[in-house]
Amino acid sequence: MTSTDGEAKRDDAKFCHVAAWEYAGDGKPPVRNEEPLTFETVKLVERSYK
Repeated sequence: MTSTDGEAKRDDAKFCHVAAWEYAGDGKPPVRNEEPLTFETVKLVERSYK
């Protein structure tokens, strides 16, 4: 996805979380733990750095 001026756009709906992999033991696949990010004091906004 790109913006009208050609910059990459964020996908906050899909990527507004923190994730970490957890070791599940020998021979087992790791477990991906994910928690959504919530913004109570600061509002989540897009900024232009041009």
